[in-house]
Amino acid sequence: MPGGVSQAGGASHGSNLLQAGGDVTVVGDVIAVAGAPVVPVMESVPAVSWVGRVPVVPGSFVGRGAELARLDAVVAGSSGGRAVVVAVHGLGGVGKSTLAARFAEVQGARFSLVWWITADSPAALEVGVADLATALAPQSAVLPVEQRVELGVRWLAAHEDWLLVLDNVTAPGEVAGLLERVRTGTVVITSRRGSGWRGVQTVRLDVLPADEAVDLLARIVRSEWPGADLAGGDRLCAELGWLPLAVEQAGAYLAQNRITPTTYLDLLARSRCGCSPRRRRAVTRSARWRGSGTSPSTGWPTPRWRGGCCGSWRGTPPTASLAPCRQGWSGNRICPRRWAGWPPTT
Repeated sequence: MPGGVSQAGGASHGSNLLQAGGDVTVVGDVIAVAGAPVVPVMESVPAVSWVGRVPVVPGSFVGRGAELARLDAVVAGSSGGRAVVVAVHGLGGVGKSTLAARFAEVQGARFSLVWWITADSPAALEVGVADLATALAPQSAVLPVEQRVELGVRWLAAHEDWLLVLDNVTAPGEVAGLLERVRTGTVVITSRRGSGWRGVQTVRLDVLPADEAVDLLARIVRSEWPGADLAGGDRLCAELGWLPLAVEQAGAYLAQNRITPTTYLDLLARSRCGCSPRRRRAVTRSARWRGSGTSPSTGWPTPRWRGGCCGSWRGTPPTASLAPCRQGWSGNRICPRRWAGWPPTT
């Protein structure tokens, strides 16, 4: 390819095998092509001693000791530089990304490099790997994405002791190609998919235990409203199915509007569609979510409801997990897809 540089072939660590067009000059581990950027051989590029693009873990993080211990045991059990791949799976909003970020924060010192990729599509995965190449070799920034992807993959394949987080993977097949080429280092995947991970160890993430959900609610509310009365917090968390993201949203709403859990539950009792508490919790646990903006308390993505016992919900109510169990404030039993607003005035 005239005027460009790309690594190719079966180069081993420390080799200088590249394909390039134009006049080529080789100086040590650097390849210079006339009219093209000077790009070092990625097998020879050292890791940088910083953590790359890992989301900040909210200060309200609670629990998950068993799951973190499981992740640590899987990673610590690796040997001989072989790749360790583990998939953290669970419902949307259950805290998979937060758990992975917490693991990277706590265990980051054991890795030479930590890199986070939002891998919710093949294109996003490619961009994340290309950005890794740019971070390691800034000279490559002017190269096309596909060439930088190749550089990033070659760096991962030639080095050990790194941690790569592939967040929000839709299907195992979307990362299979990368995993086939990368046989060293540690890869932590988060996904809603709990099956299809052949050859990959899995960690299932469930909703929070009741006491930890109440603790999470209290931390979020009292970070903005220290003197808050949280009577009824346990009942509110139960209504939310103990789903961390739903509890977080409810806590942010309580703090912002200076209302108690009991008041909030009273409003819900006057405005729900008639589903039983058991049905509402089941719907909460089986919810389908998608990102829609930013949480007011943590800066993490917030969900929109996409299904439930009463149909589709496209708004972002203060506690999205309860959206399918609301009716119009007029007192009529109205499906949420026809419902105009929240909350009712007290």
